[in-house]
Amino acid sequence: MIHPTLARLAKNREHLLEIVGDLPDRALDLRLEESWSIRQILTHLVNAEEDHRQIIEVIVNGDLDRLPAQVQLHEHNAARLAERGHLTHDELLAALNAQREQTIALFNSLSADQLAEVGPHPVMGEMSVVNIFRVIAMHEHTHARDIQAILTNAGL
Repeated sequence: MIHPTLARLAKNREHLLEIVGDLPDRALDLRLEESWSIRQILTHLVNAEEDHRQIIEVIVNGDLDRLPAQVQLHEHNAARLAERGHLTHDELLAALNAQREQTIALFNSLSADQLAEVGPHPVMGEMSVVNIFRVIAMHEHTHARDIQAILTNAGL
């Protein structure tokens, strides 16, 4: 039986890919007013999943001193977007897939005790490892809605 958190990750990814899977590359630069473009949102999802996985690894390895006490989220996200640069549609889909494969592998490598470990999330405070995996799923769901709103506004 698949763990409910893995099922949620799969369901949310499937939904995201239904929305963006066939978009032409030029559509990725659509945005609502001053919000991020679809390309930036997808890049952000790649970055955030990687960042969350690193937080999980630090917690389960007991290296809590490697985590910043706080993160200025806006500045952090802007810097991470700049690091990855301008990715094409195919590059974004490949990066999303690679991150998810690593996330699932990490989840499957952890024991029930490790999933229950609690540690300091630099933005959200104390939370269990399994809840950080849940944040990945919720975060993707939220941004899939944002992308859908952009596409709806554009008549797509």
